[in-house]
Amino acid sequence: KKRHRQLRTVLCGRCILLSHGHMVTAVGGNGGYAGGKQFITAEELREKLCHLRTEKVLIVKL
Repeated sequence: KKRHRQLRTVLCGRCILLSHGHMVTAVGGNGGYAGGKQFITAEELREKLCHLRTEKVLIVKL
C-alpha cells in the first residue's frame, strides 16, 4: 500500500464496514465472493443454524 500511496485509505466497501465495527457475513455469493472453500452458501448456513430457532442461545458480537 505504501508503494501505491494508499496508506490510510480503505479500498473496498466490505473493509469500510468491518473497520466501523459492522458485522459482515462470510457467506458465498455475498459481497462479490465466488464461494471459495472458506465460504458456504446461504442455504447451507440456514440448514446448520435452523435448530437454534427453538433453543435459547447467547450471541456475542466480537
